[in-house]
Amino acid sequence: GMTKGLPDPRIPAGPLADAWRRTREGLPLISPLRKGQMEVLVVGTGLAGGVKVVRKAPRIKGARTASKGGRVQASGKLPEGATKVVQSLVRAGQPGVAVAGRCRIRRAENTFTCSAKPPRGRWRVVTQARRGATVVGQASAIVTVR
Repeated sequence: GMTKGLPDPRIPAGPLADAWRRTREGLPLISPLRKGQMEVLVVGTGLAGGVKVVRKAPRIKGARTASKGGRVQASGKLPEGATKVVQSLVRAGQPGVAVAGRCRIRRAENTFTCSAKPPRGRWRVVTQARRGATVVGQASAIVTVR
């Protein structure tokens, strides 16, 4: 169905943190052994899709991601044609826990920096340069925030 003009995202009912695991386990006609070998890919690259980036995009040249003083910082060279940079942090092993980073583009130097202050733990950091909805470059790293 449609919700306010948007397509139905078909997100499983119940707590988001383990919704996809529950969906996989509830699939009929698949043996329990095979279910454990399957992975559910969340298509899209927002906070929900940052767990597994399905779309293949070129790597951002010279991108660096580091964690210090409770902050996660990413920086790099802005890919050609990029109009914005977005960053999603998803807690490793807990897909329902996510944080968005704040990104700034420096046109004069053709660079970008992103910053986030997530809670302690291990985080998958996905930074994407986009032209409209098209991903023209991305970087992915796992960092530990102490």
